[in-house]
Amino acid sequence: EMAIQRVRPFRRAAVVFATHGNELAGPFVAMQLEEQDRFAEVAPSMECSCVEANPEAHEQRVRFVDVDLNRQFSAEVLASPASPEEPREIALAKALDKALGPKSSASPAQDLVIDLHTTTSNMGMTLVVQDMDSVSIGACAAVKEELEADGIPTRILWERTTREESPYLFSLGRHGVLVEVGPIATGIVEAGVVADMREATERLLEFFQRLNDHGEAARAAEAEGREAPPPVWGGGPVEVYEDLGIKVAPPQPLEDDVAMPMFHAELQDQDWVPLRVGQGLFELPCGEVITYKGEHGDDVVPIFVNEAGYQNASSGVGFGLARKTVVDTLPVVVEFERS
Repeated sequence: EMAIQRVRPFRRAAVVFATHGNELAGPFVAMQLEEQDRFAEVAPSMECSCVEANPEAHEQRVRFVDVDLNRQFSAEVLASPASPEEPREIALAKALDKALGPKSSASPAQDLVIDLHTTTSNMGMTLVVQDMDSVSIGACAAVKEELEADGIPTRILWERTTREESPYLFSLGRHGVLVEVGPIATGIVEAGVVADMREATERLLEFFQRLNDHGEAARAAEAEGREAPPPVWGGGPVEVYEDLGIKVAPPQPLEDDVAMPMFHAELQDQDWVPLRVGQGLFELPCGEVITYKGEHGDDVVPIFVNEAGYQNASSGVGFGLARKTVVDTLPVVVEFERS
C-alpha cells in the first residue's frame, strides 16, 4: 500500500492582495474575481474571500509603512509580546494570523491561502510553495502544466522552511501558494500581468475544487462498494527550484557616491539562468565590475534580479539564489468525516 497524503476537505479559501501596497495587479485580479462572480464558477464547494492585507500601505502606494509585512509571519514573531513600539506591520501580522489562521492551530480558519504578488524582476510566472507539502506542490505542478499549455512558462520556487518557521503570509492557511508575476513596475496595473495572474489564481482554485469533487466521488464509490476513481494528484517527482536562502548584496556605495551600484548588463533580466564564473554582477559608476567568483557553485540561478523591494533592509537586500532540484510528492486524497 503506497503512502497517501489524506487531507480534510477544502471549505474556505482566501485570495490575499496588497501584502505589498505598491504591487497593484493583485488588487485588480482580486476585484475581478469578486465582481465577476468567478469564485462560484471555479470553486463552488469553497467559501472564497478576498483579503486586503495592508490597507494603509496600499492606500499610500508603498511596499510597507514600517517594515516588510511579508517577513513577519514566523511563529516566533507572531508569538512576540505586543508593545506600543512594535512596527505596525508586526501588529498587522498578528491580526491577520487571528483572522486567517492562527498558524499555531491544526485547523486554521483558512484551508487555502493564495497570496498575489508582482515583481520588478524578470521572474515570469512563479508559484512559490513551502515545506514538504505534497498538496500545495502537487497543485502547483498541475497548474504549471496547464499554464504552460497556454503559453505561460512557469516555475515552482520551493521554500524549504517549515510552515511554522515561514515568515510569509501564505503560510497562515492549512495550505498555501504565493503567485508571483513579473516583470512589472511598482505602482501600475498592466493587462498581460493581470491576465496571467488571474489565470494562475483561477486554476489553483479549480485544482482544489477537483480535490473536493474527488473526495465526494470516492465516498460515494465506497458506499456502493465500487473502486474509487484515481486521485487528482497522483504524486511523484516534481521539478522545483529550491530557494537557497542566500542574498547576494551589491557593494556599499563609495563615500562620495550618491548613486547606487547598478546590476551588470550580464545579470540584468537573467533570472533563472545559471550564473557562470566571471559573469558581471554589479557595476559601480567608476567602472569597477563585481563578478561572480563561483563561491556558490556552478548550478545556481539568480532570482529577483533588480527587484525594487530588495533595496530595503527589512525585505533583504540584493538578489536571491536558487538551485534546480526534484521533490517527491505523495498522492493526495480528500477524506470526508465518516458520518
